[in-house]
Amino acid sequence: MTSRRGRFPTSFDNLIALLQHIKLGDILLVQAAIVILIPYLLWRTLRLGRRFPLGVIQILTGVLLGPAMFGAFSPTLFNSLFCAVTIGAALRVLGEAIGTTVAGVGVSILFVKFVASPILNRPIKNEALKAR
Repeated sequence: MTSRRGRFPTSFDNLIALLQHIKLGDILLVQAAIVILIPYLLWRTLRLGRRFPLGVIQILTGVLLGPAMFGAFSPTLFNSLFCAVTIGAALRVLGEAIGTTVAGVGVSILFVKFVASPILNRPIKNEALKAR
């Protein structure tokens, strides 16, 4: 693969080719690493924690990594990294995780209601006085 500017491939072109042939699960890990690590590294290395909380840096980095900035700067790399297929897969994985969490919370509530509440509602006698 040659670059548009010359006859030798650039590392940028190699990165695009690598992203286009990577498995879906691996691209999700790359996306997660980018979205989580870039704001944190900027926050720590530039010592932005003195002026801004991490959440503000995460929002600004999200804007920079979005289609308006990163997509306009490098549409090919943006589409290779954040294509609709991987975003859809990420949303499905997130939906399954939320569903599992909600189900786990529901089971926990039922457990506390039916199993632990009779134990917790029993009259507590003055155990401290009996221990003497």
